Amino acid sequence: MYAVSEAYRTALAAPGRTERVQGSIALADGSVLPLDDSVLKAGSLTVDNQCVNGEELEFGAVYAGQLKMTVLLDCDRYALYDGVVTLQWALRLADGSWESLPMGVYTVTEAVRQGRYLQLTALDCLVKFEQAFDGVSTLGTPFALLRYLCEKVGVGLANTEAEILAMPNGGGQYQLDADGMTTWRDGVALVAQLLAGFATATREGELRIQPFGRVAVAEVAADARFATEVADYRTAYRGVRVTTDRGMLESYDPAENGLVMEIAGNVLFHYGLDEARQGMVDAVRAALCALDYTPATLSMAGDPALECGDRVVLRAVDDGNGQTGDVETLLTGYQWAYRGRERLESVGKNPRLASLKSRSERDTAALRGQLNTDRLVLKPFASPAALYLRAGMQVEVMAVAVTTVKETGAVLLGQLLLETAGEGAQQLEMAYAINGAVVTDFAPARSLTAGSHCLPLFYMLPTLAANTTTRIVLRLRLTGGAGSLPAGGLRAVVLGQGLASGAAAWDGTLTFTEQSGLWAAEAAAVALPGVAAGAVAALGAPDATALSAMCGLWSVEPAGQVLLGALRATVAQSGKQQRWVMSDTQNTPAYDADWVERAGPGYRLRGSWAYESVNEAIDSGGLAVCRLKTVGLASVAAVEVTEWQVRLPGVC
Repeated sequence: MYAVSEAYRTALAAPGRTERVQGSIALADGSVLPLDDSVLKAGSLTVDNQCVNGEELEFGAVYAGQLKMTVLLDCDRYALYDGVVTLQWALRLADGSWESLPMGVYTVTEAVRQGRYLQLTALDCLVKFEQAFDGVSTLGTPFALLRYLCEKVGVGLANTEAEILAMPNGGGQYQLDADGMTTWRDGVALVAQLLAGFATATREGELRIQPFGRVAVAEVAADARFATEVADYRTAYRGVRVTTDRGMLESYDPAENGLVMEIAGNVLFHYGLDEARQGMVDAVRAALCALDYTPATLSMAGDPALECGDRVVLRAVDDGNGQTGDVETLLTGYQWAYRGRERLESVGKNPRLASLKSRSERDTAALRGQLNTDRLVLKPFASPAALYLRAGMQVEVMAVAVTTVKETGAVLLGQLLLETAGEGAQQLEMAYAINGAVVTDFAPARSLTAGSHCLPLFYMLPTLAANTTTRIVLRLRLTGGAGSLPAGGLRAVVLGQGLASGAAAWDGTLTFTEQSGLWAAEAAAVALPGVAAGAVAALGAPDATALSAMCGLWSVEPAGQVLLGALRATVAQSGKQQRWVMSDTQNTPAYDADWVERAGPGYRLRGSWAYESVNEAIDSGGLAVCRLKTVGLASVAAVEVTEWQVRLPGVC
């Protein structure tokens, strides 16, 4: 519910009310058409929204809210298409002031001329997600996935990372791919379902994943309702059943009575080990079982502050037997009319009508999941950013993890687009590592000349144990010259039967990658073989003759080398860490004493100077000249003399 004041609630409950709307339509050509009661046809402004797609409660709905109005505008109706409508509704309070509520941001999708009037239909920002999915897999947290989806269609994300983390399954890692997605809207629906919420557009025109309310935020008195229909049952859930290609996942309390929500086709529940997937379903069930409510339909004087998902108390509801009592309902949809009646809906299924058909559907889905366990699964990978290779440097260009659901085998296939530069032939060395262990019996190499190259990738994984995650890493090394890979220049796929991908139970492995900038070093190289991984980065204190600095430890193989130019390396062993102090031995460090001075073990910019004048000849008398050094300065704005002293010749 939109936050309102007590004065607003008082004015809303009064027998009569005064209200108004103001807004504008921003057209594609940059012009803005004002909107207010003078151009609005009476009884034509309506807003329709809902957070379910059918007649029962569900998670993951992505329903675009709709605004309709008829306006008196003298303009080309085609110019209104894709125009952005913003409206403010205001209620006059008892003290004569106005309290305004934003009604949302909508895009005009239809404009029909009716004589002097134009009938407009506009949809909120969720309609922008109805664009074709590009088919590229994406891995990340729910917050990262939502932000990625919003960036693809140019819509802001209203949720903060902390809000998403607080939702069920908000802190895991999940993968979106083409399986189950045809539009970006599908991706939003999958993530919202995982988070046990629904997608809605905020009044500022941003996407928000909203959970259903557990605490009542408003109440409607009996005399404020024109008509009320209340169900004679409470919609209550006792569990969740998720159908995946790998079988059925269930989470419910057999001792409780209630409905079981069916979820099917959500690829975010497909991947990972069984215990991780079961935990995801348990989290959704915990949120669902806290949503008991009574379905109802009512009409009342409009309250634009109410929103989908709000829990509302209906006061003094007649149960049909001469008894009255309060009822809590959950808003799943509304139709608001300006200066008219508002219809509120709360749909929900009767637990007593849950049929045995669900058992038949469950058995069929389980059989289908068992058969699909043996289907061929593709785990794609694309390099996300440009990579650069320098002579002698080993660079990690691919890291992909696959999870098995049974003992199986797999194969890695791919292509590598590489641009090389340099004189003569260069050797490209490929090194595979499986779960951190370097493969020594298969190390492809190829001689290359400067130019563009398209290289194949191939690696066999003949045996993969059941219910394990395998990490495949590919590193490249050029023996001479330099090379570069564009973003997306490496495309690979791991394929096999009985594979899954994405989130898995953590096996205790931590992987770190550290990159450093180029070192300004020349002359002969100093090799440091066998340096271990792990590092602490810090700055060492400089002295008068050399500058020393702590750099992070390099991730290299035990048999590899680190080339550091003309640097003297001092290696100190401490447990499993190595600390390097690099000192410049080729160049003599120097500084300009006119601008820099010593300060303890370090240096600082000079803040004061002392100059002594010299005598110069003039036509008569004497002249003492004190010249300030300004060499290297672009300009001098002012000179301030803070201390000065006059010395006469022969006087101490």
